[in-house]
Amino acid sequence: MHRAEHARRIALTARGGERYAFYQSSMTETLVSAMRVENGLRRALERGEFTLLYQPQVELASGRMRGFEALLRWTDADGAAMEPQKFIPIAESCGLIVPIGEWVLEKACRQAHDWQLVGGVVHRVAVNISPVQITSPGFADRVAAILRSTHVDPRLIDLEITETAFMSDLAAAAATLRQLRRLGLHISLDDFGTGYSSLSYLKQLPIDSLKIDSRFVKDLRETREGAALVAAIVGMAHGLGIRVIARRSRDGGRPEHAQRAGLRRGTGFSDLAGGGCARSYALAGTVFTVGEQSAARRAASRCRRGVTRSGRAASRPRAMATREPSRPRLL
Repeated sequence: MHRAEHARRIALTARGGERYAFYQSSMTETLVSAMRVENGLRRALERGEFTLLYQPQVELASGRMRGFEALLRWTDADGAAMEPQKFIPIAESCGLIVPIGEWVLEKACRQAHDWQLVGGVVHRVAVNISPVQITSPGFADRVAAILRSTHVDPRLIDLEITETAFMSDLAAAAATLRQLRRLGLHISLDDFGTGYSSLSYLKQLPIDSLKIDSRFVKDLRETREGAALVAAIVGMAHGLGIRVIARRSRDGGRPEHAQRAGLRRGTGFSDLAGGGCARSYALAGTVFTVGEQSAARRAASRCRRGVTRSGRAASRPRAMATREPSRPRLL
C-alpha cells in the first residue's frame, strides 16, 4: 500500500497530462524530496521567501516595452533558490498553489497600481494562474476581492491560463473565465501548441490573447514547416480578434524570424527591452529580470541626471503618495 501511495503522489506531480505511474524504488527518494519541498512551501509564505520578477513583453520591431509578466521565485531560509518547474507542480499537487497564487496576484496588482500612480502610459501585468486555482470554488470572487483591496484598474491585469485548466470541464472553465472578463480583466491562453491544444478553444473561450509555446518560436529558424504552422495560427487568431505573443526560450528564437511569421510582440526577448517607458518603472522600486535590470538602472541614472533617453530634460513625477491614479492608456 505504501508503494502504491508513493506512485500515486508521483503521478499527481507529473507534467504533460501523465496521471499514472508504476512504483520504482527511486520513487521513495523522490517522494521524500517532494515532502521536504512541500514543508518548505508551507513556511515560505509566512517567512516572506517568495519574490516576483517582472519580465518585459516587447514590441519585436522596436524593442519598446508593451507589458510585463510576473514571475514567481522562491529563495528559502538558507539562501537556496529553487526553480519554479520544481516547486510549482508540488504546490499544485498539495493545494498550496491556491494561497501562493493569490499572494502572487495581490502582489502584482499592488505593483500595477503603484505604476499607475506614477502616471503616463501604463502597461499590463500578466499573472500565471494554475488550473488548480481556476477550478477551485469561489475563485472569481476571490479575484474580485483582491482587485477591490488593491484598488488596481482591472484592465491592467492579464490572467494567463494553460489548456489544462479546461481540459476536464470546458463549459465550467469557460463560465469562470467569463466571470473574470466581466470584472474587466484581460485573459490570455499560455503555452499554446503544447499537449492537446485545439484551435476550437480560441472560438469557445473568452480569450483576448494567446502565447505561442517557445518550441514553436525556436522552430521558426529551423524548419519551413514550423514557420508555416505559426503563420497559420497567427492568421486564424488575428481573424478572431485575438492578439498573438511569442514566447522565446533561453536557447532559441530570433525576433526577425518571429516577425516574418506575423508575430509582433514577445516575451523572453529581454535583449530588446529598455525603451521609452523604462524610466517610470525604475523609479517604482521594482525588481526586474536580468535583461531588464540593466535597462532600468540606465533609465534611473538618466532620470537622476535630469535627462531622458532622447537627451531632453526629464520632468520628475510627483510624490506617489499624493498623486491620484491616472486613467491608464494601454498600448
